[in-house]
Amino acid sequence: MMESEREDQASPFQWDRCSADYLRFRPGYPQSFFGLLRRLGIGISGQRILDLGSGTGALAVPFARRGARVTAVDSSESQVSAAREHARLQIGRAHV
Repeated sequence: MMESEREDQASPFQWDRCSADYLRFRPGYPQSFFGLLRRLGIGISGQRILDLGSGTGALAVPFARRGARVTAVDSSESQVSAAREHARLQIGRAHV
């Protein structure tokens, strides 16, 4: 669909403009969420996870902190940069 063909005529959301605020103010997922996923065999140490549309790493970073090997992908460069910084602060590393 071409940009001019959008039915609602709204402009696309600009994630690059809000990445720092999104990372700062968006609450993370509760620990109970990750506990449930772990009981289902998701996000365990050594598991490979692909996080598409990862944004600032709200899922990717906690999974990596628990030992999963996470590949995070996002179309917004500022979201990716924010995710790298989030990972560096939370787990001390972020592989690019």
